Amino acid sequence: MAQNKDQLKKLLLFIKRLIEEPGNEDFANGLRKLLNIPNQSFVNSTQLSDIEKYLGLDYKLDSASPDIDYTFVKEPFVKDQLTSDYREMLRYRYGVRSHKVDFSEFCRYAILQVEQLLNYFYQNGFESEEEVVSYINENSFITIEKIDSIKSLSLAVKLSAFSKNLERKQSECLDFAREVRNEQSHRSAKEELDKIKAFRERLLNMGLPLTKEGEVYRNGIKDNNILLSKFKTIDKSAYWKYRFQLWHLREPFDDVVEAIYAVAKQIKTEQLNKW
Repeated sequence: MAQNKDQLKKLLLFIKRLIEEPGNEDFANGLRKLLNIPNQSFVNSTQLSDIEKYLGLDYKLDSASPDIDYTFVKEPFVKDQLTSDYREMLRYRYGVRSHKVDFSEFCRYAILQVEQLLNYFYQNGFESEEEVVSYINENSFITIEKIDSIKSLSLAVKLSAFSKNLERKQSECLDFAREVRNEQSHRSAKEELDKIKAFRERLLNMGLPLTKEGEVYRNGIKDNNILLSKFKTIDKSAYWKYRFQLWHLREPFDDVVEAIYAVAKQIKTEQLNKW
């Protein structure tokens, strides 16, 4: 349960007294490390305000009702896990965890929710595993013969088949968020910007019109056979990677939340109409 502001202030005053009391140096150093504060006298007003902000926001998020409606989920554990992952996602969005905004961790908890939702959909929305196989083969870019279990299916396959229910922007957003989660190497911002700049220059040198985000403006080339031919020579995987890098650079938090919301809304509709 969230604590009120007076209780938080009392807690801060108590911590301040503990820090100032001789003999409590180990506690003070441990608290500095926990809050990622340099080893110096930190009981000034600015730092106390920061501590209060993080404590207060963390308590608030701990009791926050998700903007994404998970009340339709019938399994209590699944519903609780979705709500918990949603709150953790927000902690990384607002910098409560490690005291900095972290889009990569935000995406990790976003995809945890998506995978949980899709498992719920495939486990409850079909009469048999054969029906799941048919659904995937009809709607996915991959053909499968059988499955051992729903959880054994890759998220890419489950999401690909389900994406028929989503707008293209939402589907791509979740694909990009999944890629953020899967990335093993984290290049420096300068390295990423250099790669984006180099690929953008290549597109411009080909005479291709670009949107303000840096992607090829499709409507600007659809009636121009010369530009269409040039665009088709670009390696698809390289262009996808370029678009992913642009997206990652933008850190579109709201778009990710909107995409999760769309997944949950569709599953809720399916449940109400068919289950």
